[in-house]
Amino acid sequence: MDFPFNPSCCRYSAGSCSLVYDNRTERKRMAKYGNVSVQLSGQDGNAFAVMAKVSGALRKGGAPESEVEQYLAESMSGDYDNLLRTAMKWVNVT
Repeated sequence: MDFPFNPSCCRYSAGSCSLVYDNRTERKRMAKYGNVSVQLSGQDGNAFAVMAKVSGALRKGGAPESEVEQYLAESMSGDYDNLLRTAMKWVNVT
């Protein structure tokens, strides 16, 4: 997963730069539909179940069908990691 560089979540130690990721920084980043939250932890991790859950939440959150179709196309354009990254890009995942 690529994380944006944020000096507040990094530290310099022993003469070498070491990045220490602070997940609070990532949580503050807004998803495309920040008003839509989907719980994926503790749920069925099957790719189709994840896509169904996210697309359903997008619809309930008022996203136009063209946006839902765009989410689905993007989520199917790669591997399972891409699916999860895409879900986190579009909605708040818990």
